[in-house]
Amino acid sequence: MTDYLGGLPGVAENDEATSAGPPTYISSGQLCLFLGEFMSAGDAVRGVNYLYVYTYGGPILLLVNRDHKLLLITDFSDETLLRGMALLARVLKTFQPSPGKFIASGRLVAFFGRHYITMAIPKHPRHSPAVLGLLRRLTEALDELGLMSVEDVKNVVKRVLGLT
Repeated sequence: MTDYLGGLPGVAENDEATSAGPPTYISSGQLCLFLGEFMSAGDAVRGVNYLYVYTYGGPILLLVNRDHKLLLITDFSDETLLRGMALLARVLKTFQPSPGKFIASGRLVAFFGRHYITMAIPKHPRHSPAVLGLLRRLTEALDELGLMSVEDVKNVVKRVLGLT
């Protein structure tokens, strides 16, 4: 189960998730009308294959959406943690984001907060706006509480996604 985190599942090492054309950067203050704001978290989660929650040090949580079932993974092997940190380093090096920014590049969408980064692989590109809205809400909810234990992060994720 923990092998899902090893690079983005379904995305090859040099796939478009990190090597696509110029990323889209928009500060959260510039978002006036955003499609993701008008969809429920449940609707947006259905449009996600994988959702990752990171701190700037490495992976914290992975949500896998398979066959209409959601799996939350928080216990990773050492190798998986290292691969997750390598992925995070590649994304940070490639896009050089700052808190309050997002990227939508290729198959990857991500929102960067003060303490947390959320990334997702939407099932289809048309789901990207809703998924990005969900990532923003989730990141802001996590950042509001600051750095927390993995169990607390898991509880916040469940609450924001409407899984409790």
